Order: sequence, then C-alpha cells, then structure tokens
Amino acid sequence: MGERYLGVDLHRTQFPVCTRLENGRTYLRQWPSREMKLCAAQLRKEDELAVEATGNTRLFYDAVEKHAARVVVVNPAQFKVISQSVKKTDKNDAELLAVYLSNDLLPEVRMKERNQRYMGHLRHSTPSSMVELRIFLRAQTAIPIFTMSASLRSRRLARRFSSFHRNSAKLSSFGI
Repeated sequence: MGERYLGVDLHRTQFPVCTRLENGRTYLRQWPSREMKLCAAQLRKEDELAVEATGNTRLFYDAVEKHAARVVVVNPAQFKVISQSVKKTDKNDAELLAVYLSNDLLPEVRMKERNQRYMGHLRHSTPSSMVELRIFLRAQTAIPIFTMSASLRSRRLARRFSSFHRNSAKLSSFGI
C-alpha cells in the first residue's frame, strides 16, 4: 500500500474528505460530523491528513491524531489558496488541501497538548475571577474587623476570613 494524503474541509454538520493516492488519483467521500470517530477508525497508520483550523478542529484533531502518521492543521490566514479560489466548493477545498499536503506545502499550526490547553484555559479564566474576589474581599475589610466578626455567625467563618485576609498579600505577589 502506498501513502495516502487526505484533505478535510470541516463544517458543523458534515465534512468532505478527499483522498489523494501517490499516483495522483483522488477519491471524495462525504461524512456526517456525528461519524467523526468512524472516519478516524478507517484511517491507516501511514496516512497523512490536512485540515484547516476552524472552531471544531480541536475535536476532529483529537479524534484522528492516534490513527494517522501525521495530522497537519493549516493556518487559513497563511493559506490563501482556498479563501481566494474561484471555484469555492467543499470538494475543491478538500482536494486542494490533499494536493498541497502531498507536496508538503502547507503552513502548519502547532496544536497544544490536552494538558497545555487546560493550563492556558486556567491562566486566562482564573485571574479575572481571582481579581474580582480579591476586590470584593478588600472592600469587605474596610469595615472594622470586630464589626465583621460580630456579623459572622460562626467563629470558624471568622477564622477563615482572617486567614484569607492575611494570605491576600500572597495573591498580590502573583499579580492578582
């Protein structure tokens, strides 16, 4: 068996896959998005696959990366061949990806590992919520501490509040 180069044009409900063989022959197959894992299971270990970076590329990449030799995620801003093509159809887009992949001419985007994505998500979402919490708690400490303690129903909550107030300086060292 020879190498196969697959171009995929992802859409929300379906995706065409153009398979280009070493001899230049191409085959097109349309897949519904719900059968993404079935499509991945039919890949060979020596297959190379190209897909444009879109909103659902991560889901597709996670489904196919273990089944193919190489998955190239293409930067659409750098790959103007598709966006500026005269015959803009799903079939043509998938075929262009397969052709350019077979010639190794695609601008590739690096996909982050799952744990790197999670850390990036935490880095971008957590600080803002921590800042809001810190601002709220700082506003609460403007009230004299004995008044605050008197208004709290339990001593345990008062201890937690005091402990958090002492540790807020540590949060400042992180820029929060």
